[in-house]
Amino acid sequence: MDCMIDGTGFFLVGNMVNGSFDDVASSGLFLSRVGIFRVDNNGYLVDNQGSYVYGYAPIEGTGTPEVPASASSVTIKDAPAQLIEPAANAPAGTKWKIKIAGIEVDTNVTSVNDFEDAVNDWITEVSKQKATVDANGQVTLDPAYPGDLDFTKVNISLDRIGRYLNSATLTIKAKEAGDTFDTSIGTATTGIYGAIFGQGAVGTQPGIDKVEPEETNRNQGNDLVPGVAAEYADELSTIRIPVDTQTGQRYDIQSWVMNEDGSIMGTDINGRSIPIGQLALVSVENPNGLEKQQGYYYSPGANAGEVTAIKPNGGPVGKIKGGFLEMANVDLANEFSNMITTQRGFQANSKIITVTNEMLQELVNMKR
Repeated sequence: MDCMIDGTGFFLVGNMVNGSFDDVASSGLFLSRVGIFRVDNNGYLVDNQGSYVYGYAPIEGTGTPEVPASASSVTIKDAPAQLIEPAANAPAGTKWKIKIAGIEVDTNVTSVNDFEDAVNDWITEVSKQKATVDANGQVTLDPAYPGDLDFTKVNISLDRIGRYLNSATLTIKAKEAGDTFDTSIGTATTGIYGAIFGQGAVGTQPGIDKVEPEETNRNQGNDLVPGVAAEYADELSTIRIPVDTQTGQRYDIQSWVMNEDGSIMGTDINGRSIPIGQLALVSVENPNGLEKQQGYYYSPGANAGEVTAIKPNGGPVGKIKGGFLEMANVDLANEFSNMITTQRGFQANSKIITVTNEMLQELVNMKR
């Protein structure tokens, strides 16, 4: 997970700091230009010396990815609904049994269309009771069933393993006397309301309209609950892989992307984009006032001036370039040239010393 700073800023790294802090200079953390990062066994982002990397965590309730529509329950407004079967770990294609307002609906279905038919059969059964409808559209049955029947929507999806077969929103409406509504539900049955429940039938007495799926919400095999865009806190903290609210475990991240604004996005085992956090960059008023520490770390000295942590913005502090590492600020060609020049000079000086020594030796010999 390599990255570099395209600007004058520094990464903020170091030991775990308890609580929040605003003063970077007195925090005991270090500044670094080396973006060699990895995730440790506890899900924290660390550098290659094991120090925690600091930044901004996603605000709670934001950054949630799209998830398959939940199939763990069926909800009907103001009417109790109980999922009797299957168990929580049922495999794909398991058939469903539901109890609504005291009436058990053995759906025996694996699709929304079948569920729609089953609910319509349930409405037919309910409609056999003596009923009244008040001005608010609330249906009262005699004998009474548990719960009111002024419900409006049924939400259902029919697969338990992340890839849902299909799902939709079903709407059920209570009708007052005088309203025309569709009663073509199930097989032909004479109801208490004086309406005939059969194909193409309509009713004008109090009753419950036929359910219809809202096609705009139907997506065969890929029904998802939309995610919530990530927003990042303003307080500095360590960066850690968040917990999946669906499983209670940290996301199993398979790959990473570093964006220019410092935001880190991971792709989990299900192919979903998960916001991990946003890197902080530190602006130093006088970089020459930094003091060298161990390795490639620096700390603010007395002459460093104002030291401030900000979010990468593409200004002087810079932006993040993912997949890159900063090169050392050494001109290797020039250094090699200087080394060769020095070596040649040393060799030349050695030759001069040798010649001088030979001349002196000859003079000594001539004097003898």
